[in-house]
Amino acid sequence: MQLLLAIFLLVVPGLDEGRIRPVSDVESAKVLPLAKDPAVWISLDEWNGEATLYDGTNLSEAYAPFAGERFYSPSSGEIYFPSLFKLQIEQFYTQMPLVLILIGLYLLSALLKGRFFWIPFAFHTALLLMRIYILERPPVATMYETLLFVPWISSAFSLILNKKPLRIIGALLAAALLYLSTLAAPYPSLENIQPVLRSNFWLTIHVQMVVASYGLFILAGVMAHLWLLKVKREQLIKPMIVTLYLGVIFLIVGTILGGIWASMSWGRFWDWDPKESWALISSATYLVLVHLYRFGKIGPFGLSIGAIIGLLSITFTWYGVNYLLGTGLHSYGFSSGGKMYYLIYFGAELLFIFGCLFTLLDVKGQMKDKLPH
Repeated sequence: MQLLLAIFLLVVPGLDEGRIRPVSDVESAKVLPLAKDPAVWISLDEWNGEATLYDGTNLSEAYAPFAGERFYSPSSGEIYFPSLFKLQIEQFYTQMPLVLILIGLYLLSALLKGRFFWIPFAFHTALLLMRIYILERPPVATMYETLLFVPWISSAFSLILNKKPLRIIGALLAAALLYLSTLAAPYPSLENIQPVLRSNFWLTIHVQMVVASYGLFILAGVMAHLWLLKVKREQLIKPMIVTLYLGVIFLIVGTILGGIWASMSWGRFWDWDPKESWALISSATYLVLVHLYRFGKIGPFGLSIGAIIGLLSITFTWYGVNYLLGTGLHSYGFSSGGKMYYLIYFGAELLFIFGCLFTLLDVKGQMKDKLPH
């Protein structure tokens, strides 16, 4: 299997970033050449197709000889200067408040009880497609990108199931996660990725599949909360089961593919790295949950409690390992911020679970007292 994958990768084109831009200082980064003189570069914000140089030369005309030309040829694939059209798309993407507009559209759809849900979803799809076109890779390589992609997955599945409560849930969930993305990156971040991630093949079949499972599990977790709160129970239990099953498939297949990638990149399939360990913990949690339900050991109540416990494990796999633990071979994903908010969320979920369990025990106790002795 590994040999077949290795042969396939040899014929897959290398990753082409298609752009040159530092991670920080988006306002002043000098990223576009205007002459053969290495000193004459400008920022993307200076380039708008109308401004001119000191000698009257139009900026677009000055950059045109470089557009689409090869800039550098690293071992992982050639890098080219972006075309003029791609620069225009990138300029539009970075200067327009697209995420804020999208949040507004999702909230409007939720206020309209799920009507016209396809409009924000189509806008969301276009936003991701623009990002894919600019970066020439799947939009799942950074925390910011996953905060864009995960709500798209949850929205897509809400639309596929085509139930009004799910469309409302999907809209509110997407708005909440997209708002978190604005906190993670105050401007539309377009980061160059770490060398270890420079493979469109593995980003697509491993990372994108695992991140897609996050969107499904979060959607199932929200439905579990509502079921326990006795909101639209009869309309939520079946979609929750289907969502959990599909999420388990995505997570386990994606995790196994990640092991194959690790074997090819690092020389070992498994090393008990914290990211790997928590992926295993999350997979085991959801596997136990769906099997207990499938074989009748738990009912909808137990399934809902388990979906929330699983959600805690998957959020720690997604956020906690990178932002709280900050150790292991997946160091390219480490960052900081939001620790206190996550701990508050974690604690609130535990209180919610215990509250539901105590309520159940109390109800059972009252029913037992009413039985004739």
